[in-house]
Amino acid sequence: MKPTRYFFRSVLVLVLAAFLTGCAGVNIPSWEDQRSVPPSVSGGTLSGFINNRANGRPMAGSTVSLNGGQHTVLTGPNGSYRFTSLPTGIHQLSVSATGFFSFQTSIRIRQNRETRLNIRLRPDGTTTLNPTPSPIPTLTPIPSPIPSPSLTPTPSIGGITQANLDLVRRFGWGGNNVARWPNGTVGVHDSTNASWMPNILNRWNEVIAGPTTFIISNDATSPVTIIYDEGVRNFGHGVWGVCTVWVRNWAIYRARVSILPPGNWYGWHMTPTESLYMHELGHVVGFGGHTSDGGVMDAIANGSTTITSTVHRMLNTLYQLPIGHPLARHSNVPRDGVFTIPLKNPFQ
Repeated sequence: MKPTRYFFRSVLVLVLAAFLTGCAGVNIPSWEDQRSVPPSVSGGTLSGFINNRANGRPMAGSTVSLNGGQHTVLTGPNGSYRFTSLPTGIHQLSVSATGFFSFQTSIRIRQNRETRLNIRLRPDGTTTLNPTPSPIPTLTPIPSPIPSPSLTPTPSIGGITQANLDLVRRFGWGGNNVARWPNGTVGVHDSTNASWMPNILNRWNEVIAGPTTFIISNDATSPVTIIYDEGVRNFGHGVWGVCTVWVRNWAIYRARVSILPPGNWYGWHMTPTESLYMHELGHVVGFGGHTSDGGVMDAIANGSTTITSTVHRMLNTLYQLPIGHPLARHSNVPRDGVFTIPLKNPFQ
């Protein structure tokens, strides 16, 4: 019996030794290996509809891209688009379609949440879409050209009323001439890291609905900068935000928003609000004056983020006009200059 017992013991020892030495070369995950495997990331979802701004119809086949084409989809028959499993953070969205001005904006994606963004593209007038039996392409339903009531001898801009031209003249940085940003994208660098900036830019881009789009930028040398600055107090008692715009040959090429940082100022504890940022970005994109209609562009901060009809019509008209377009027979505003406009807090 003893030899047999020793034999089985020897075999058992040899088997254990072979197992212990051989496992080093076998790819079997241990418990720690399994815990170190990252869980699946669901990310966020972005969806919405693309419509024709001129007639409200859905735009099938439009190209919707994220981050320079990293993700691209075509809209469906009802103009819908959808991205899923997107990484959280800021993404650059662009939309394009033949015969329409392209649209770009920044959008924030949050984990396990769906963000909806509906976009209306404006026709650029270069292509006849959805052709009718009429062989003559036109931007308006007017069968024959009708002179505009413009006061200038320059060619009239179709579809723009004199009332809207007067709004541009009254509230524009250029006064008697159109002063606006050139066509294309304009980077906005926000060193204050305000969480509402993507939404604010989206709203102003929707109002403009034209060839110029403002996007969030990580480049501190971007044309538009937003900073905290205690020097805002030098503009007067109660001032908590200042916008400065630089114009060359009636083209806006630089803008800076200076905001009083959170703290005790003028005997009050002041914290920057979304309405303050909304107001100052309104000046940046081209609204050079103040209103008194209870909206976001009032001269005294009122906590409103409402874009009134006056502001909407002025900015939308502004970007339908070419830079330098004369709005009256005589221009009394320099084509080159620096304009600064402050905003006061009513301490409410």
